[in-house]
Amino acid sequence: TDGKSDDLPTAKRQHAILAELLLTTEPLSLAHFMELYRISNTTFYADIKQLEESIRQLPLEIIRNQGYEIVGPEKYRRLLTANVLELEINEYELFHSISFDSSLNYFFQFVDPQHLSLARKVVGEELIQKKTNLSDRKLEHLVLMLTLTMDRVTKNHLL
Repeated sequence: TDGKSDDLPTAKRQHAILAELLLTTEPLSLAHFMELYRISNTTFYADIKQLEESIRQLPLEIIRNQGYEIVGPEKYRRLLTANVLELEINEYELFHSISFDSSLNYFFQFVDPQHLSLARKVVGEELIQKKTNLSDRKLEHLVLMLTLTMDRVTKNHLL
């Protein structure tokens, strides 16, 4: 999916909204989502309801207080963000892209390209070349978790 937010299918739009809510440092307004995704407030409320249902088992909560945000432990924010990104960024894009531009995949905007590049390099050198028995999926998860950890720690979001 290229870098346009206004033509995302429903599931991708919901994943993008969830990633935004997980990574934001301040509440995001209803207008922000309506403008960015070109959706009605009814569609947004339906998306939020669906997202609330999907994170019900986690110690995370979508709250509305001067806008929308997710509150809960940092560990679960990172894990859920990594899971969302794993669904939307395929293994080829993650391991073989020359650049991590959101025009190639909308979801690249949610990670720092330098951190992603470094995480990919470390995992590539340390695990892939040493022929560890980790599946591609586990390697992908590891790259994303390392990237998100660097992103979040540099913004002072500690475990």
